[in-house]
Amino acid sequence: MRLQLQMSIQPMRLDLSSQRPVLNLQSQPAQMEMESDNGRFDIQQSPGRLTIDSYESRAALGIKSLPDMIGDFAQQGLQTSQEVTAMVARDGDRLAQIAPGGATIIQIGVERSTPGTVEVTIAPKPMPTMNYEAGAVEIDRVRGTLNVMVQQGGVTGELTRGTVDIRVAQYPSIKFWTVEAGNSVDVRS
Repeated sequence: MRLQLQMSIQPMRLDLSSQRPVLNLQSQPAQMEMESDNGRFDIQQSPGRLTIDSYESRAALGIKSLPDMIGDFAQQGLQTSQEVTAMVARDGDRLAQIAPGGATIIQIGVERSTPGTVEVTIAPKPMPTMNYEAGAVEIDRVRGTLNVMVQQGGVTGELTRGTVDIRVAQYPSIKFWTVEAGNSVDVRS
């Protein structure tokens, strides 16, 4: 009798099931608020002072103050009285030398009735003097303000962990048995 060895192998079989992890993120954006107050810049100036002195130019035209006019008239009166006195003295000297026929008296009469020569002088007249004094300048500056409020954003997350489940669905096994060659009877161990 002849025996034949037979073998059967059953491999291990694993069942694998998994659940993916889930990450839920929620974010809140950051916020920034700004408020500003405008600054102010004030400039104020007191009025300036303009002084115009036109007395010299008006006096050159003959428009003078009363005390100056009285002084000028007194000076002209003194000068005129001196000139008239000198003229009367000259005429007296001339009359003292009476010429025959009264020619000196006639000659003095002709001189008195003849108009004298007029002198015209063209000269520049003085200009009025002007003086300007600027007023004081006051500058007032108020700075503006800037208020910044920041609210930080945030991120919150919730993690659901994943799972991996491994189970042995079939254990491994090896079976040996012998059979007679030519027979159909199996003897399994």
